[in-house]
Amino acid sequence: MECERRVDRAYFKQPWIPAGGGRKIDRFFRGCYPHPGLVNLAEQADIFICECSFPGDGASSDHLAAGQVGWLAQVAGVKRLVLVHLYPPALKVDLISLVREEYSGQAEIATDGLALSL
Repeated sequence: MECERRVDRAYFKQPWIPAGGGRKIDRFFRGCYPHPGLVNLAEQADIFICECSFPGDGASSDHLAAGQVGWLAQVAGVKRLVLVHLYPPALKVDLISLVREEYSGQAEIATDGLALSL
């Protein structure tokens, strides 16, 4: 079942994929910025696919940076974080280490052809 929600200016397309045992995959797309509503969208996701456009704690009004993504995943209780939508500045640093400053769970950078399973 797909639904699209609006949280302030950010749009999130959130397919809930039943996986048994109450597990879910939580995805969100498009430009967004830190907002308390993001935590609700990502809460307790088994796999959270999230943009991480920049290194640091905040570099844009419409894209998330590594520190923001790490904080969001940690507060939401995400089990596995997959980073997408990286801009060139994010590719020049150890982005996973920057995310880990805020997030203690499993994190990885998506690659072309990545297949995810629960």
